[in-house]
Amino acid sequence: MGLGNLFDGATEDLILHVIAPSSLAALVTGLAVVEWHLSRRFAAAAESWRDPHAPRVESSDADYRAPASSAAGPRAPRAVRWLARLALLWSAVTLVGFGGLAVVTFAVLGALAALLVPLGAAFAAASVVHAVLVLPERSDPRVRPRIARARTALVMHHALVVLASLAAVIPLFVSGVDLGDIGLGTLVLVLIPCTLGAALYRRLDTVRSLYSSPA
Repeated sequence: MGLGNLFDGATEDLILHVIAPSSLAALVTGLAVVEWHLSRRFAAAAESWRDPHAPRVESSDADYRAPASSAAGPRAPRAVRWLARLALLWSAVTLVGFGGLAVVTFAVLGALAALLVPLGAAFAAASVVHAVLVLPERSDPRVRPRIARARTALVMHHALVVLASLAAVIPLFVSGVDLGDIGLGTLVLVLIPCTLGAALYRRLDTVRSLYSSPA
């Protein structure tokens, strides 16, 4: 089914050939910039992850025969680095997915229904990115509060997703829409996003214990 069933031809062409490519290009560019900035922050804050009990070895005294791994400097744990990058990817996919959904929902159900869930998705994605940007610095007092806000935003976003899906599924079920279509839509738009969101929620809680508590 094309968008022509929802919009006139000119609007469909505008969405497919201008708005969608431009939005995707802007999102990919933004993601690349944030990833670059995050890599620089991890490199600059590497010293904050040094084990205070590990002996410090001056480079001039280092044994040139030692394996490279033993001479490597401090760095953030792999769990933190992977979480940061996967959280950025989650934010990008969430914005693309629910932004696209908003276009279709706007045509079918109107502006209020179209904006409610996508705005919640945008708020959750922004909160997650806001938390990710301070993860590189272990002693940054902003990490724990931002993680707490990101987790709250994730819960609010997915609660909106579940409520909106119930509001949409019940009328579809009553009107006799094929149960297979309802099940597939529920899987793609509700179950998978909520599962990924729950995993991100747990991982944020796991890494929070690695950071200093705010004064």
